[in-house]
Amino acid sequence: MPDILLRATVIAVVLAVASGLWWLRERRRGRLRPVHAGTGAASVTLARVRAAVGPRLDPGARATLVQVSSETCTPCRQSARTWSSLMANHPGVNFLEVDAAEHLDLARAFDVLRTPTTLVFDGAGTAVGRVLGPPTPSQAREILAGLHPIPEYR
Repeated sequence: MPDILLRATVIAVVLAVASGLWWLRERRRGRLRPVHAGTGAASVTLARVRAAVGPRLDPGARATLVQVSSETCTPCRQSARTWSSLMANHPGVNFLEVDAAEHLDLARAFDVLRTPTTLVFDGAGTAVGRVLGPPTPSQAREILAGLHPIPEYR
């Protein structure tokens, strides 16, 4: 009987740890994480993305969102719908979806390890953040509301 009790306890502990790790991972999904200087993503600018994807990229005055997706990724489609639906209410913010398989160099330069990953560039073309996973509509609205226009210097 004690052997069964020990096994049940071990299984319960393993399940509790796995549930806690899953909860932490899901809690971080869809949130904007700032890009810090010195990281791989910070060194890549919107100009490099534009050089890779060509004229499809129309930089926004306030911000540009570049989502790295894959063809078979269901959350990528959900994320693209969420971002696209909010673009009409946020002038000066543009969205572009890039296929990771077609642009492996960009995915590597940005350290993209899972799709969707949305890269956020400010009006000057500097990477300011990244969103891992599909954001909820409220998370996406919060991210877009936090984008501030870059002042023009004359």
